[in-house]
Amino acid sequence: MIQRTRVISLICSALFLVCLGGNHHAVERSDPQIDFPILNGPYLGQTPPGETPGIFALGVVCTGRYVLNAVFSPDLKEFYFSTMDADKTYTILQMREIEGRWTRPRIAPFSGTHSDADPFISPDGRQLFFPSDRPLEEGGAAADGYNIWVMDRSGPGWTDPLPLGPEINRPGGLEIYPSLTRDGTLYFSSDRQGGRGSGDIYRSRRINGSYAHPENLGKAVNTPSREFDAFIAPDESCLVFSSDRRGDGFGKSDLYISFRKGEEKWTQAVNMGPLFNSRQSEFTPIVTPDGRYFFFTSTKLGQADIYWVDAAVLDRYCPGKEGS
Repeated sequence: MIQRTRVISLICSALFLVCLGGNHHAVERSDPQIDFPILNGPYLGQTPPGETPGIFALGVVCTGRYVLNAVFSPDLKEFYFSTMDADKTYTILQMREIEGRWTRPRIAPFSGTHSDADPFISPDGRQLFFPSDRPLEEGGAAADGYNIWVMDRSGPGWTDPLPLGPEINRPGGLEIYPSLTRDGTLYFSSDRQGGRGSGDIYRSRRINGSYAHPENLGKAVNTPSREFDAFIAPDESCLVFSSDRRGDGFGKSDLYISFRKGEEKWTQAVNMGPLFNSRQSEFTPIVTPDGRYFFFTSTKLGQADIYWVDAAVLDRYCPGKEGS
């Protein structure tokens, strides 16, 4: 979840780099993990959760800072998440499994200069998308808003980021939280004109290598409230997203779920209830590439923490299944 208001602070950015143990190039080193626990195995070596959400990687990822997003590569060898500073600047961090051991969190090589968040790796692992306020032209001023950028896989890393085209990005617009299906269809959140509220969820088909004009998902998903942070299942069957202060909400923003009916229609989105939602804010939902775990962010303990739970709980909301 990205907030528009921000004041770039060079002092805070410098302190942030120091706290992370150096500059972003340190991501590529397998240096001694001094005072960092040995983490072996899938999911940073964490004990898998059951059907009750729990904080993910306490003391490693969730350390009292404002953290959000939880993105694994399809081979589960890379992990990305975001942090937010006091000045509302976002930074993407990376952990990698090298020779069976996870590295400590470091600023991702492509982040740390501008405000970047909401990373998403395509289901085939070949591209990484993220929104950023970085200049659209080299040497230009920071964007007044956020645009979605993309990188292609290049060996163990990524190519330089490039912005998506004008069908997706708009001057001064807030285009955030990209999520893709297996066929390359892009889902994202936008505050563009013509929506049902201050922010809606859109879909853009990829046709002949380019993204088509975005389609609003309609009233089953979008309302006069703000909808944002939508995760789409790779087969496009299920959509989980966040919405602000709906009448059936528990708090500031809640998680909702909807299922696709045919090509263009969606079931009426339903609140995911107190198992996930609190009196505070829940957002940034995502399912791991292997479909085993569901991640989201919550501020119910006073700061933003990343939670995870067995993804089987999502079946409870599927129409026709017991407990839906």
